[in-house]
Amino acid sequence: MVKLKKLKVLLNQRSIDTSLLRSNNAKVKVYQGINENLSKLINCCSATQSQPEDMWQSLKSAIIEPCKKYLKPEKRTMRNDWMTDKILMLMGERRNLKNTDRQEYKRIQKVIKYKYRQAREEWIQEECTEIENLQRLHDSHSMHKKIKEFTGTVRKQKSYILTNDDGDIVLEIKDQLTLWEQYIETLFNDQREEITTSIKNEMGPSILKEEVQAAIKAAKDGKALGPDDLPADALKLIEEQDLGAITSLFNKIYETGMMIPREWLQSTFVTIPKKHNAKKCEEHRTISLMSHTLKIFLKVIHRRIYRKLEEDIADTQFGFRNGFSTREALFAYNVLMQRCLDVNQNVYVCFIDYNKAFDKVRHKQLIEALEQKNLDTDKRYTNNSKTVP
Repeated sequence: MVKLKKLKVLLNQRSIDTSLLRSNNAKVKVYQGINENLSKLINCCSATQSQPEDMWQSLKSAIIEPCKKYLKPEKRTMRNDWMTDKILMLMGERRNLKNTDRQEYKRIQKVIKYKYRQAREEWIQEECTEIENLQRLHDSHSMHKKIKEFTGTVRKQKSYILTNDDGDIVLEIKDQLTLWEQYIETLFNDQREEITTSIKNEMGPSILKEEVQAAIKAAKDGKALGPDDLPADALKLIEEQDLGAITSLFNKIYETGMMIPREWLQSTFVTIPKKHNAKKCEEHRTISLMSHTLKIFLKVIHRRIYRKLEEDIADTQFGFRNGFSTREALFAYNVLMQRCLDVNQNVYVCFIDYNKAFDKVRHKQLIEALEQKNLDTDKRYTNNSKTVP
């Protein structure tokens, strides 16, 4: 009988494991290291001759150095999440006693079984408590994600076979990357016109520490790292008095609208199949992993624009608004349908689905819409809207 060897899929090795921040010891060390490094950068980054690229590299090094030092991923074999180092140590002792001391081997075997059951019960209790806390906070997205991880249904079966436009199967990794490159270029291909705007006032309010702090606080934990390997969890450890360096960087970019760090303009594309056994590129969702620091910067700009536009948005607009989720729209739709059925009234519904709507936004029309709302009175609003992807 011939048994085929099961090949292991090699995953990308992470340089930082943010889950270690759950340990108070590691969290305190990273917290102290980051804030100590940032306190030394305030004078350097506040200098007028500093360029955003240099300021960003200094800021990145100050934050990522303690993370790489204290949040190193553990190199361990695949095991259950509830396994502990103590149990693994006992397993090592049991292995050494297998052919030497049978009585001691049996005793350690009983201890391992007891410790294993105890650790498993404690792990289940911790996971259930975390799910209950997420439910209490009404964070349904994180709650369902945690439930899938807990039940082992988080991973979807992924096909490593792609077919081109002619239906030919592409197996080589190099050819698959070329195929993905062509698909992404076609997807985001846009013949943009040169946008010219009339600026009424080049002055505007600078970004405040409070704005940066609020944007960092709103960032979600445990998100995948961007090309710069800087986690949002680390940014949340920055004290308010040490936000001077990152605030100075944001203001430097905000004033010019052009001098954006190179790493902020890079993204890592991750593909997720829309259906089982997806083989074509268009049958996958493409997710762009961006720098978390860039997301914080964009969040500050978004909140400023949002406050100006919110009063003009109709109450019928659901989605991408605070307190106006699409769940409310679905609930209103169900109520309307039920009432019409009760009185035997016809209902006519029109569904419109735009193909790749978010990937095909026309920036020229977007800028014109912002300018019609008098956002062009602040040069930095418009400049950053054009240049930041």
